[in-house]
Amino acid sequence: MTAPETIERRRSSVRRRRPSQNRDDLGGIATWAISLFITVGVFLAANVLPIIPAFFTLVLGLPIGAFLLAPRLRVERLVIDGPILLICAWTALSIAWSHNQEQAIFEVRRDTFLLIFLSAAISLIPTEHAVKALLRALHLGVLMTALAIAFIPEARAHFPNDLSLYEQAYPGWHGLFNHKNTMAPFLIFAGLTIVHFDKSSLRKTISLTAVIVMLIGSQSGTGLSALLFVVALWVWFRFYHRTEGRSSTTYVMASFAVAIVALIAAALSLSAITSAYGKDLTFSGRTDIWTAALNAALKSPWVGYGQGGVYWNPPNEVTRTIWNEVGFIIPHSHSGALDVWLTLGAVGLVLFAVKFMSTISIGVKLLDRHPAMAEWALTVTFAQL
Repeated sequence: MTAPETIERRRSSVRRRRPSQNRDDLGGIATWAISLFITVGVFLAANVLPIIPAFFTLVLGLPIGAFLLAPRLRVERLVIDGPILLICAWTALSIAWSHNQEQAIFEVRRDTFLLIFLSAAISLIPTEHAVKALLRALHLGVLMTALAIAFIPEARAHFPNDLSLYEQAYPGWHGLFNHKNTMAPFLIFAGLTIVHFDKSSLRKTISLTAVIVMLIGSQSGTGLSALLFVVALWVWFRFYHRTEGRSSTTYVMASFAVAIVALIAAALSLSAITSAYGKDLTFSGRTDIWTAALNAALKSPWVGYGQGGVYWNPPNEVTRTIWNEVGFIIPHSHSGALDVWLTLGAVGLVLFAVKFMSTISIGVKLLDRHPAMAEWALTVTFAQL
């Protein structure tokens, strides 16, 4: 055998022994398990329908099995989103001072491990696989919500029951969600994801039509406002992608100026806008709710009242104080920021703000390289605000 042949043979042997650096080299079973976990995990996290808490724990077997089956080199490159890990850790710690420790343990066991494992699992498979798994969960959620509204009368209105905080029935589609204002954010998130990543025109058209119809039927002012906002953002990005260089900078600055003018005009026309929504200047008592929630938050500003510590029936002292100040029973603060502050304090609020800002930062950096992914991340984040 000649020297060149010997060298080539050795190189081939080394290539066969050397672990692949390809992101796809996870193994068929492990990849399938993680993809299924993302689909099931997102469906569970979205709270599309009531599911026994034990199932949240059982599905963790999918990623654990995948981690055990995957090559060590791949598992060593596993990444967990830092802000998510910090939020979950602080939430778990809040059990120690929660005003409802039983509920806190229940929620931490149900939610935090699922979020951490989802963050880790997504880092192990190619982005396109994760997106497909996400789309499966959202399409399933939209389908189940539509079927519930079509065939279950209770899904088309809110009726009081033993667990309800409301005394009278009121209109608004909510599917199998506990409230129309819980269904609306899911539908908007599903619609945004389908618009940006679903490659089937027929499936996209059917799903988006269903999303819009269900949002209108929900009669959720918050949801419909968010829908108009994300449509405006989608149009904004269409024009942004057509600009280049200095033109894009000018476009962004002009957009900020227009947005400020629009906010001033909205503030000056607040009475007319609220009347168009069938509301008053208290936003159906929301200003009173915000005042009461803020007063309660300021009594425990740094760490809050712990996960599950507020707004549960039978009410504890904190919840009774808020309800008495508002004058009627409410299930939450009607403000995401206030709910986080009440539950996890200023520390938790800062952690959530860090997550929001990190997502915006990543989205801005991806605008040129991966415009669809960047636009989706930014639109979803701003829609939450």
